Amino acid sequence: MKAIHHAKAEIYHAHKLNYRTSHFIDLPDGYVLVVGDAEQAYLDAFELEPGTTALPFILSGEVLPPVVVASLAHLGITETDNTMQACLKLRTRHSAFNPSQL
Repeated sequence: MKAIHHAKAEIYHAHKLNYRTSHFIDLPDGYVLVVGDAEQAYLDAFELEPGTTALPFILSGEVLPPVVVASLAHLGITETDNTMQACLKLRTRHSAFNPSQL
């Protein structure tokens, strides 16, 4: 299952071997934004780590959590953006965040 997470870089790197595929954007605050494909059990374990936030499902329309917005503000992400809108903005930074790839 593909999912998008905001996580501390060291937590992601400790879990990255559990992903079939993953891509990430390094953020200046020590976090990464990760899009990846993994078994649900691995994603559940990753989400239990402190400092890890799952972004809402891309088609849900839910706005991004404040911690994610603060970390991505330098990339043009605002508090009114949902996951789809954020991915549309981020796809110029990394093609794996293009909604057609998710």
